[in-house]
Amino acid sequence: VYVDDIMVATNDEEEKKKLFDDLDTAYGIKDQGLLTQYLGIEVAQTDDSVTINQSKYAREILETFGYSQAHSEPD
Repeated sequence: VYVDDIMVATNDEEEKKKLFDDLDTAYGIKDQGLLTQYLGIEVAQTDDSVTINQSKYAREILETFGYSQAHSEPD
C-alpha cells in the first residue's frame, strides 16, 4: 500500500505525539506540522478558523481544457 497524504485532527497533543511516535517507528512517518494542502485542497489555519479552497485545482482544470484566458461576462 502506498500512502502519500495523511491527516490527523485532535485537540489532545499527547495522543497526537503518541500516534506519530508509533507511525514513525512502524513506517517512518513524521509530523509535518499544520496542514497547508490535502488532496489538492489548499488549507489556511488560524487559532479561530480553518479556510479551504480549490482555486489552484480550478485553474489547472481551465488550463487543461484551454480556458485559462476565458473571462465571464455579466448578464
